[in-house]
Amino acid sequence: MSVSAEIGENCHITLTHPDINGGEPCGFILVQEGKSPPAVAIQRERSSNGDEEIHVFFEILLAESLLGPNGADCPWTKGEQYANLIEFLATSDGIALGFSGGMLAALGALGHAATELHYPDRCQISCQFSCVGSYFPPVPLAEIQAAVWDGTRSWSESYWR
Repeated sequence: MSVSAEIGENCHITLTHPDINGGEPCGFILVQEGKSPPAVAIQRERSSNGDEEIHVFFEILLAESLLGPNGADCPWTKGEQYANLIEFLATSDGIALGFSGGMLAALGALGHAATELHYPDRCQISCQFSCVGSYFPPVPLAEIQAAVWDGTRSWSESYWR
C-alpha cells in the first residue's frame, strides 16, 4: 500500500504493526449499513474468577472500485488489501487499530479471528481481534495525530505505539 492511509478520507480504519507494510498503517473500508457510519464494536467478557477479556469487532469490505469515506475511489486494490489483512490475521500481538473513535493498541488475532464471505464481486470479512496487553479505552484520534513525529505534542506528552 503505497498511498498513505487517512481515516475518514480514504479509509474507515487502519491496522498497523511494525512487521507489516513497513510499519505504515494499512487502510480498510468497512461495511456500511444505510446512512449510518460504520462501527467498531468492543466486547468485554468477565469470567467467574474475575478475568476479563476484551475483543474488538469490525467488518471489512474488499472489492475493486470501492469508494472511500470522502467519496473518492479507494486507492488500494482488493488484492493489496486482502494480502495485508491476511498478514494481520496471522499476527498474535502488537497490532494497533485506528478508527474515527480513536486508537486501540495491544491487539492480536487469537482464536476465531475472521469469517470471510466471498461473493463474485466482493468479500465481506468479519474480524475479531483480542486485547493481548493492558486495555485502555480508545485514545482520541486527534491526540494520536498530535503525537506523530512533527505533531504539536512534545516527546513527554505523546502517545506511542
